[in-house]
Amino acid sequence: MEKSNNNNMSDLERKDISELLKKYRKLNNYSVKDVLVLMQEKSLFVAEKTLYGWENGRSQPSIEALFVLCEIYKIPNVMEAFGYDGGEPFYVSPHEGDVIRQYRRYPSLQTAIDKLLDL
Repeated sequence: MEKSNNNNMSDLERKDISELLKKYRKLNNYSVKDVLVLMQEKSLFVAEKTLYGWENGRSQPSIEALFVLCEIYKIPNVMEAFGYDGGEPFYVSPHEGDVIRQYRRYPSLQTAIDKLLDL
């Protein structure tokens, strides 16, 4: 299967994402139910059939869900894990993942945070 050279998450094929999600879940010896419990502990609630859909390529997780799964599966370099070898590596620590989730949780504060961070 050919991948685009563009470093854009939307360029990944559903099959690529689904295969990798299933692979990393199994590498960590997690059942689907284990993953659902761990996701709930991170305030991300999905149905069992949703997770199966992600692993079977019927649908794709949101970026937030994908980062939570990467954290659960202990994937330190998300870009590398999903086949990107160009450019600077992109790492998201557990703390940074929490910051992203909190940022998204408070859209009314995002403009102020962006200004504070000079974004």
